[in-house]
Amino acid sequence: MQPANGPNWCDMTKAELLSNDFGSDWVDCISQWHEFEGMLTTNSNSQFHSRGRPKKLSSWLSSQSHLPFKSKNWDPEEIGVFGNEMEAWWNQAQLKWQQTAKELLGDQYSSDLSTFRKGGWSGISTFLFGLQLWRVLQPDSDAWTEIVHDITMCLSVSPKGARSRGLEDEEPVVRMS
Repeated sequence: MQPANGPNWCDMTKAELLSNDFGSDWVDCISQWHEFEGMLTTNSNSQFHSRGRPKKLSSWLSSQSHLPFKSKNWDPEEIGVFGNEMEAWWNQAQLKWQQTAKELLGDQYSSDLSTFRKGGWSGISTFLFGLQLWRVLQPDSDAWTEIVHDITMCLSVSPKGARSRGLEDEEPVVRMS
């Protein structure tokens, strides 16, 4: 039997996250996440920040069968609330220096982001599932697109703050504001 955090889990999660066509930015994000999960430094038992996680997402994640997700069970007001909760959760998960007064984040990817980079079943993948559900509910959300870009850039930073794949000597990457 494959452990919950084993390679089959990671590949199955990647396939599930890519089961909808959300565009190339989403594919890039999931590819960065998949690479991140394969790094030895991400093998931890710690969980991604759960304070502020949308209640509907928590219920869905704890249910016996995660899929299929039925967006028809949501009224329009709940959809808007879910998007706002996802933005707030992402901001709350950041280190204090990255948090902003608005829902999205600060402006640099050059500092140590390792405390937010949680691998495994209860790691950053829980947030990615939330993003997947949000996109199903709100396919035209600009905030969703900004967060996908932001999380992709965060995942491309090595655990000590240097960008991955030999880009350590480049100028710091500026976050979207």
